[in-house]
Amino acid sequence: MTTYLSVQIAARKLGVSPHTIRRWTASGFLPCTRTPGGHRRIKQEDVEELLTLVKAEPAVAARSARERELETLMDTSLALSRHLDLSSLIAEIARHMTRLLDCDRCAISEYDRETQMITMLAFYERDGRRIPEWEPYPLKRFPTLKYVFGDLRMQTVNVSDRHADAAYLAYLRRSDLKSTTLVPLVSNDRPMGLLELEDRSRERRYSPQELRICRSVAAQAAVALDNAKLVARLRRSSTGLSQVCFSMEKIATAIPRLVAHTATPGLLKEAATLACEALSASSSVASYDDQSAGAAAPRWRARRSGGLAVGLRSDTVNLLTATAPCHGRDLVVTATLQGPATDGQTQLLTLVCSAAASALTTILRE
Repeated sequence: MTTYLSVQIAARKLGVSPHTIRRWTASGFLPCTRTPGGHRRIKQEDVEELLTLVKAEPAVAARSARERELETLMDTSLALSRHLDLSSLIAEIARHMTRLLDCDRCAISEYDRETQMITMLAFYERDGRRIPEWEPYPLKRFPTLKYVFGDLRMQTVNVSDRHADAAYLAYLRRSDLKSTTLVPLVSNDRPMGLLELEDRSRERRYSPQELRICRSVAAQAAVALDNAKLVARLRRSSTGLSQVCFSMEKIATAIPRLVAHTATPGLLKEAATLACEALSASSSVASYDDQSAGAAAPRWRARRSGGLAVGLRSDTVNLLTATAPCHGRDLVVTATLQGPATDGQTQLLTLVCSAAASALTTILRE
C-alpha cells in the first residue's frame, strides 16, 4: 500500500522548508498528487529516493532535478502545441503557469506597440474558473510595465516592496494579493503580450530553476499564440472567400433583372435590393440625379425563449459607398453594414453599382 505524506512531513524528512517542497512539486522535481481539497500529497517512496540521492551525491540530485525540469518543459510544450484554437490555448497556458509556478491565478494579455495599449485576453483562477477581464488600459498606467517590455525581463512586485511601482502596489492591496509577477511574451525579439502570475497567500522570491521554467514556458506560449492567431486569420480569410463567391453568384443571377428594367426608379430599387442581398447589409440606397430608391433586409425572425424575443444586433454601424459614372453623372449606391466591412465587400458593392450604371445607361439612351 502506497503511503502519502503531507508537505510539512516531507519537508521535515528532507530537512527543507515547506515552501521548498511546494516549489519542488510545482517544478516537477518532486512528483505529487492533490486531494479533492487541493492539498499536496507526496509518495513516501519519492521522498526517500530523493533523500538518498541528496545524501549520497549532491551532483546526482542536481542532475535529476535538471532532467525532471526538462521533462516538465517537454510535457508543457507538447500540451501547448496541440491547441490551435486561441481561446482553448489561452486556458491551457493559464493552467500550466499556475501549476508550474504554484500561484493562484494567471492573466494573459495582448500588447499593441503602436497604441501602447494592453488588452487582457483572459484571466483564470488556478482551478480553471474564468475571471472577468479588465478593460484595455494604457501601458503608462503601470510604470513597471515599461521596464518589463523595455528590457524584456520578468518583474515581481510584492506588497511589502516599499520602492515598487506605486500603481501596482495599489492594485495588489485592492485585490487582496501578496504578489504579482509580470512575464513578457516575446516574439521576434519584440514584446507581443504579458503573463501576470498572482499569489494571494505569500510574497514570492523565485528560485533560478523557477525563473528558467517561467521564461521557457513564456517563450513557448508566445510561439503558440502567434500560431493560433495565424490559424484564426486563415480561417477568417477562408470564410470570407466563401462568402464573396456566394455573393458573386447572387450578383451574376441578378444582372438580367437589372437589365430588364425600363425605368430609372425600378432599376434603382433593384440595385438597392441587390446591394442588401450581396453584402448582407441591413439597408441600402441607390441614387441617380434627383431620384433615389432604398431597400431594407428582411427583419430577423425573432426566436422566443421564455417569453422574450431574441434577435441579432450590433453595436457598430458602418456605411459603405460606391459610385459609377453614367451619362455625365454618378450613380451612387450606399449600404449600411452591421459592423466593419469585411474583405471583398467594397469590391462587391462597386460591382453592383457598375452593373446598375451600365443598365441605366441603356435606359437613358432609349
